[in-house]
Amino acid sequence: MDTRHLGARSAKDRWVLPGAAMGVAAGMIFVTFQMMAAVFVGAQLLTPLGMAGAIVLGQVPLERSFPLEFTAFVGLPVYVIVSAACGAAFGALSAVGPVRRSRGALLVAATAFGSLLWMLDFALVAQGALPRFPAASLVVQFVAHTFFFGTALALMLGVRLRAEEPAGERAEASKGPGDLGLPRASR
Repeated sequence: MDTRHLGARSAKDRWVLPGAAMGVAAGMIFVTFQMMAAVFVGAQLLTPLGMAGAIVLGQVPLERSFPLEFTAFVGLPVYVIVSAACGAAFGALSAVGPVRRSRGALLVAATAFGSLLWMLDFALVAQGALPRFPAASLVVQFVAHTFFFGTALALMLGVRLRAEEPAGERAEASKGPGDLGLPRASR
């Protein structure tokens, strides 16, 4: 077995796992926002998790065949798995093309990716593949997917992008506009 290339991974491979990990973190930000929005409209805190769990358990959301706490417990891994998959997909997509050349491009692309997820989610709901969650405002869901998942994912992956920059580029970027690169006088 040739082991010379085990350490060499493609750019895509170096972004998929961090994308999945950051996707889980962004997913937790996303579900936290949804839980706060649920409380704001008078629903219970665990309702978003419970609705995801209800789908897995084969019940209609809010039918209450199972206690909310149980369906929320089942729903949490659903959010984690879907968030990891979406983060990994964006990580793979961001490894190619101009997206990873700047944090601004990454921010725009991930925010657009979040809105694409919202459109896909809305299309599945419209087609009946997923039940429409009661009290789920389209505007709130757009904000949740676009900003609380997509933008959060971009901000976290931006740290990864910065870590990939060569040290010289980071030093150059950290110089202020008035810094001419001259050595500073010691005190």
